[in-house]
Amino acid sequence: MITKIKAAWRVFKAGEVVANPAAWKAGQIGANAVAALLVAAHELVGAFGYDIPISGEGLDAVAAGLFVVVNVVCTVVSTDKAGLQDKRKTDAS
Repeated sequence: MITKIKAAWRVFKAGEVVANPAAWKAGQIGANAVAALLVAAHELVGAFGYDIPISGEGLDAVAAGLFVVVNVVCTVVSTDKAGLQDKRKTDAS
């Protein structure tokens, strides 16, 4: 379990990348679509007179949070150009 956590953390470092970046990009696109559909579905259901127990602002916050988290994670793990700096490498320079 610890080795899996270390491997997952490692892909967040600059210069590292997941094994299949295309799959992560596809997931990123799908999650963005879900975030947009949440807002659209809330508006559509409201237009038909149904009341969903979450405000539009609350749903916007959930959708925006999903959008930001997924985009940051997927962007960082699917490219070797961005990510966290390895302190050991920068200290040794």
